[in-house]
Amino acid sequence: MIEQNSITIIGKGALGLTLYDFFNKKSYRIQSIWDRNGVDISSKPEQSRIRLEKNLPTKENEIGDMVFITVPDDQIKPLSDSLSLVPLNWEKRSVIHCSGNLSSDICSSLKKRGSTIASMHPIQTFTKGDSADRFSNIYVTLEGDEELITDLILMVKKMGAHPLKITSDQKKVIHIASVIASNYLVSLLHIAETLLKEAGIREDLELLQPLVSQTVQNVFGKGITDSLTGPISRGDISSVNHHLHFLKTDQHYSDIYKLLGKEAVIIAQKRGELSEKITNDLLSSFEK
Repeated sequence: MIEQNSITIIGKGALGLTLYDFFNKKSYRIQSIWDRNGVDISSKPEQSRIRLEKNLPTKENEIGDMVFITVPDDQIKPLSDSLSLVPLNWEKRSVIHCSGNLSSDICSSLKKRGSTIASMHPIQTFTKGDSADRFSNIYVTLEGDEELITDLILMVKKMGAHPLKITSDQKKVIHIASVIASNYLVSLLHIAETLLKEAGIREDLELLQPLVSQTVQNVFGKGITDSLTGPISRGDISSVNHHLHFLKTDQHYSDIYKLLGKEAVIIAQKRGELSEKITNDLLSSFEK
Protein backbone atom coordinates (compact mmCIF):
# COMPACT_ATOMS: atom_id res chain seq x y z
CA MET A 1 0.00 0.00 0.00
CA ILE A 2 1.22 3.51 -0.79
CA GLU A 3 0.66 4.64 2.84
CA GLN A 4 3.52 2.40 3.93
CA ASN A 5 6.04 3.99 1.60
CA SER A 6 8.55 6.47 2.96
CA ILE A 7 9.11 9.69 1.01
CA THR A 8 12.19 11.55 -0.20
CA ILE A 9 11.99 14.90 -1.97
CA ILE A 10 14.98 16.12 -3.97
CA GLY A 11 14.61 19.85 -4.60
CA LYS A 12 13.53 22.46 -2.07
CA GLY A 13 11.92 24.91 -4.47
CA ALA A 14 8.30 26.02 -4.45
CA LEU A 15 6.83 22.71 -5.65
CA GLY A 16 9.11 20.57 -3.50
CA LEU A 17 8.08 22.39 -0.33
CA THR A 18 4.40 22.33 -1.31
CA LEU A 19 4.66 18.55 -1.75
CA TYR A 20 6.36 18.39 1.63
CA ASP A 21 3.41 20.22 3.20
CA PHE A 22 1.01 17.71 1.63
CA PHE A 23 2.98 14.65 2.75
CA ASN A 24 3.36 16.08 6.24
CA LYS A 25 -0.34 16.90 6.63
CA LYS A 26 -1.38 13.49 5.33
CA SER A 27 1.00 11.74 7.75
CA TYR A 28 3.28 10.18 5.14
CA ARG A 29 6.64 9.10 6.54
CA ILE A 30 9.14 11.64 5.21
CA GLN A 31 12.58 10.07 5.10
CA SER A 32 14.57 13.04 3.82
CA ILE A 33 14.54 16.34 1.94
CA TRP A 34 17.47 17.01 -0.38
CA ASP A 35 18.66 19.98 -2.38
CA ARG A 36 21.85 20.80 -4.24
CA ASN A 37 23.66 21.43 -0.94
CA GLY A 38 22.79 18.19 0.80
CA VAL A 39 20.07 16.55 2.88
CA ASP A 40 17.76 17.97 5.50
CA ILE A 41 16.04 15.55 7.85
CA SER A 42 14.42 18.12 10.13
CA SER A 43 10.68 18.56 10.66
CA LYS A 44 10.62 21.99 8.94
CA PRO A 45 12.90 21.83 5.88
CA GLU A 46 11.90 25.30 4.69
CA GLN A 47 13.34 26.85 7.87
CA SER A 48 16.16 24.63 9.08
CA ARG A 49 19.83 24.19 8.29
CA ILE A 50 21.26 21.49 6.07
CA ARG A 51 22.15 18.59 8.31
CA LEU A 52 24.39 16.50 6.08
CA GLU A 53 27.08 18.03 3.89
CA LYS A 54 26.92 15.82 0.81
CA ASN A 55 25.01 16.02 -2.45
CA LEU A 56 23.65 12.47 -2.86
CA PRO A 57 22.40 9.73 -0.56
CA THR A 58 24.83 6.89 -0.01
CA LYS A 59 23.05 4.92 2.72
CA GLU A 60 19.73 3.11 2.63
CA ASN A 61 18.33 5.18 5.52
CA GLU A 62 19.04 8.44 3.69
CA ILE A 63 16.46 7.90 0.96
CA GLY A 64 12.82 6.79 0.97
CA ASP A 65 10.86 4.25 -1.03
CA MET A 66 9.32 6.96 -3.23
CA VAL A 67 11.72 9.61 -4.50
CA PHE A 68 10.20 12.85 -5.85
CA ILE A 69 12.55 14.91 -8.02
CA THR A 70 11.52 18.58 -8.12
CA VAL A 71 14.70 20.19 -9.47
CA PRO A 72 14.81 22.28 -12.69
CA ASP A 73 14.39 20.33 -15.94
CA ASP A 74 18.02 20.53 -17.02
CA GLN A 75 19.12 18.97 -13.74
CA ILE A 76 16.86 15.91 -13.83
CA LYS A 77 18.90 13.68 -16.15
CA PRO A 78 22.29 14.45 -14.55
CA LEU A 79 20.77 13.87 -11.13
CA SER A 80 19.12 10.60 -12.19
CA ASP A 81 22.32 9.37 -13.82
CA SER A 82 24.32 10.22 -10.68
CA LEU A 83 21.80 8.49 -8.43
CA SER A 84 21.93 5.37 -10.60
CA LEU A 85 25.63 5.05 -9.80
CA VAL A 86 25.04 5.08 -6.04
CA PRO A 87 25.11 1.50 -4.64
CA LEU A 88 21.60 1.46 -3.18
CA ASN A 89 18.79 -1.05 -3.61
CA TRP A 90 16.92 0.72 -6.41
CA GLU A 91 14.71 -2.28 -7.18
CA LYS A 92 12.48 -1.50 -4.20
CA ARG A 93 12.22 2.20 -5.00
CA SER A 94 10.07 4.39 -7.24
CA VAL A 95 11.35 7.62 -8.78
CA ILE A 96 8.93 10.37 -9.82
CA HIS A 97 10.04 13.61 -11.43
CA CYS A 98 7.73 16.63 -11.60
CA SER A 99 8.71 18.26 -14.88
CA GLY A 100 5.86 19.31 -17.15
CA ASN A 101 8.01 19.06 -20.26
CA LEU A 102 10.00 15.85 -19.88
CA SER A 103 8.73 12.28 -19.96
CA SER A 104 9.58 9.64 -17.39
CA ASP A 105 12.20 8.25 -19.80
CA ILE A 106 14.58 10.96 -18.63
CA CYS A 107 15.08 8.72 -15.56
CA SER A 108 15.85 5.63 -17.65
CA SER A 109 19.22 5.11 -15.94
CA LEU A 110 17.36 4.43 -12.68
CA LYS A 111 14.87 2.17 -14.45
CA LYS A 112 17.83 0.08 -15.61
CA ARG A 113 18.76 -0.29 -11.94
CA GLY A 114 15.30 -1.71 -11.24
CA SER A 115 13.28 1.34 -10.18
CA THR A 116 9.79 2.06 -11.40
CA ILE A 117 9.66 5.56 -12.89
CA ALA A 118 7.00 8.16 -13.66
CA SER A 119 6.43 11.84 -14.25
CA MET A 120 3.86 13.67 -12.14
CA HIS A 121 3.09 17.28 -13.08
CA PRO A 122 0.54 19.52 -11.34
CA ILE A 123 -1.12 21.94 -13.80
CA GLN A 124 -0.72 24.91 -11.49
CA THR A 125 1.74 27.67 -10.62
CA PHE A 126 3.61 27.47 -7.33
CA THR A 127 5.53 29.98 -5.24
CA LYS A 128 7.48 29.43 -2.04
CA GLY A 129 5.17 29.46 0.92
CA ASP A 130 2.28 27.70 -0.85
CA SER A 131 0.45 25.09 1.21
CA ALA A 132 -1.01 21.74 0.18
CA ASP A 133 -4.29 23.54 -0.55
CA ARG A 134 -2.66 24.64 -3.82
CA PHE A 135 -3.37 21.14 -5.17
CA SER A 136 -7.10 21.40 -4.51
CA ASN A 137 -9.25 20.75 -7.60
CA ILE A 138 -6.39 21.02 -10.11
CA TYR A 139 -5.34 18.41 -12.68
CA VAL A 140 -2.16 16.41 -12.15
CA THR A 141 -0.80 14.58 -15.19
CA LEU A 142 0.72 11.12 -14.75
CA GLU A 143 2.91 9.26 -17.23
CA GLY A 144 5.23 6.29 -16.82
CA ASP A 145 5.22 2.74 -15.45
CA GLU A 146 1.71 1.38 -15.04
CA GLU A 147 2.15 -0.08 -11.54
CA LEU A 148 3.52 3.22 -10.23
CA ILE A 149 0.79 5.25 -11.95
CA THR A 150 -1.81 3.18 -10.08
CA ASP A 151 -0.29 4.23 -6.75
CA LEU A 152 0.10 7.85 -7.83
CA ILE A 153 -3.56 8.07 -8.84
CA LEU A 154 -4.49 7.30 -5.23
CA MET A 155 -1.99 9.88 -4.01
CA VAL A 156 -3.32 12.60 -6.33
CA LYS A 157 -6.87 11.93 -5.16
CA LYS A 158 -5.67 12.44 -1.58
CA MET A 159 -4.41 15.86 -2.70
CA GLY A 160 -7.97 16.74 -3.66
CA ALA A 161 -6.80 16.92 -7.28
CA HIS A 162 -7.83 15.18 -10.50
CA PRO A 163 -5.37 12.55 -11.80
CA LEU A 164 -4.95 12.51 -15.59
CA LYS A 165 -3.11 9.58 -17.11
CA ILE A 166 -1.39 10.62 -20.36
CA THR A 167 1.16 9.53 -22.96
CA SER A 168 4.55 11.18 -23.41
CA ASP A 169 3.34 12.90 -26.60
CA GLN A 170 0.25 14.25 -24.83
CA LYS A 171 2.53 15.52 -22.08
CA LYS A 172 4.40 17.74 -24.55
CA VAL A 173 1.16 19.22 -25.89
CA ILE A 174 -0.21 19.88 -22.40
CA HIS A 175 2.99 21.67 -21.43
CA ILE A 176 2.94 23.87 -24.53
CA ALA A 177 -0.74 24.69 -23.93
CA SER A 178 -0.01 25.49 -20.28
CA VAL A 179 2.84 27.85 -21.18
CA ILE A 180 0.62 29.68 -23.67
CA ALA A 181 -2.34 29.89 -21.27
CA SER A 182 -0.33 30.99 -18.24
CA ASN A 183 3.12 32.39 -19.06
CA TYR A 184 2.14 34.03 -22.33
CA LEU A 185 -0.96 35.53 -20.77
CA VAL A 186 1.44 37.32 -18.41
CA SER A 187 3.46 38.42 -21.46
CA LEU A 188 0.33 39.85 -23.12
CA LEU A 189 -0.61 41.73 -19.96
CA HIS A 190 2.94 43.08 -19.82
CA ILE A 191 2.46 44.52 -23.33
CA ALA A 192 -0.88 46.06 -22.31
CA GLU A 193 0.67 47.52 -19.16
CA THR A 194 3.61 48.95 -21.12
CA LEU A 195 1.33 50.66 -23.65
CA LEU A 196 -0.72 52.24 -20.88
CA LYS A 197 2.32 53.43 -18.96
CA GLU A 198 3.89 54.90 -22.09
CA ALA A 199 0.66 56.87 -22.59
CA GLY A 200 0.95 58.25 -19.04
CA ILE A 201 -1.99 56.25 -17.65
CA ARG A 202 -0.96 55.57 -14.07
CA GLU A 203 -3.79 53.13 -13.33
CA ASP A 204 -2.32 50.72 -15.96
CA LEU A 205 -3.28 47.13 -15.00
CA GLU A 206 -5.81 48.24 -12.40
CA LEU A 207 -7.76 49.71 -15.29
CA LEU A 208 -7.86 46.34 -17.06
CA GLN A 209 -8.45 44.02 -14.09
CA PRO A 210 -12.28 43.87 -14.33
CA LEU A 211 -12.06 43.31 -18.08
CA VAL A 212 -9.50 40.52 -17.77
CA SER A 213 -11.35 38.85 -14.90
CA GLN A 214 -14.67 38.90 -16.77
CA THR A 215 -13.05 37.60 -19.96
CA VAL A 216 -11.54 34.62 -18.13
CA GLN A 217 -14.88 33.99 -16.43
CA ASN A 218 -16.62 34.07 -19.81
CA VAL A 219 -14.13 31.65 -21.39
CA PHE A 220 -14.67 29.01 -18.71
CA GLY A 221 -18.39 29.65 -18.46
CA LYS A 222 -19.41 30.10 -22.10
CA GLY A 223 -16.49 28.64 -24.06
CA ILE A 224 -13.93 30.27 -26.35
CA THR A 225 -16.16 30.94 -29.36
CA ASP A 226 -18.90 32.75 -27.43
CA SER A 227 -16.42 34.78 -25.37
CA LEU A 228 -14.76 36.74 -28.18
CA THR A 229 -15.82 40.41 -28.13
CA GLY A 230 -14.30 43.56 -29.58
CA PRO A 231 -13.73 44.91 -33.09
CA ILE A 232 -12.85 41.65 -34.84
CA SER A 233 -15.91 39.83 -33.48
CA ARG A 234 -18.02 42.70 -34.90
CA GLY A 235 -16.14 42.91 -38.19
CA ASP A 236 -15.07 46.45 -37.33
CA ILE A 237 -12.28 46.87 -39.87
CA SER A 238 -12.02 50.61 -39.27
CA SER A 239 -11.05 50.13 -35.59
CA VAL A 240 -8.55 47.44 -36.49
CA ASN A 241 -6.88 49.70 -39.06
CA HIS A 242 -6.74 52.57 -36.54
CA HIS A 243 -4.97 50.25 -34.09
CA LEU A 244 -2.49 49.12 -36.73
CA HIS A 245 -1.80 52.72 -37.73
CA PHE A 246 -1.09 53.65 -34.10
CA LEU A 247 1.27 50.65 -33.69
CA LYS A 248 3.15 51.14 -36.96
CA THR A 249 6.09 52.78 -35.20
CA ASP A 250 6.63 49.67 -33.05
CA GLN A 251 7.15 46.65 -35.30
CA HIS A 252 7.33 44.25 -32.39
CA TYR A 253 3.92 45.13 -30.95
CA SER A 254 2.43 45.48 -34.43
CA ASP A 255 3.49 41.95 -35.34
CA ILE A 256 2.00 40.54 -32.12
CA TYR A 257 -1.28 42.41 -32.73
CA LYS A 258 -1.48 41.04 -36.28
CA LEU A 259 -0.67 37.47 -35.25
CA LEU A 260 -3.30 37.44 -32.50
CA GLY A 261 -5.73 39.25 -34.77
CA LYS A 262 -5.56 36.40 -37.29
CA GLU A 263 -6.36 33.96 -34.49
CA ALA A 264 -9.32 36.11 -33.45
CA VAL A 265 -10.62 36.01 -37.05
CA ILE A 266 -10.55 32.21 -36.91
CA ILE A 267 -12.62 32.29 -33.70
CA ALA A 268 -15.07 34.82 -35.16
CA GLN A 269 -15.50 32.66 -38.27
CA LYS A 270 -16.63 29.76 -36.10
CA ARG A 271 -19.60 31.86 -34.99
CA GLY A 272 -20.55 32.41 -38.62
CA GLU A 273 -21.19 36.12 -38.11
CA LEU A 274 -18.53 37.53 -40.45
CA SER A 275 -19.17 37.77 -44.18
CA GLU A 276 -16.56 36.42 -46.55
CA LYS A 277 -15.69 39.97 -47.64
CA ILE A 278 -15.17 41.27 -44.10
CA THR A 279 -13.11 38.19 -43.23
CA ASN A 280 -10.87 38.74 -46.27
CA ASP A 281 -10.55 42.46 -45.53
CA LEU A 282 -9.51 41.76 -41.94
CA LEU A 283 -6.94 39.19 -42.99
CA SER A 284 -5.66 41.57 -45.66
CA SER A 285 -5.10 44.27 -43.00
CA PHE A 286 -3.07 41.84 -40.96
CA GLU A 287 -0.87 40.97 -43.94
CA LYS A 288 0.19 44.54 -44.69
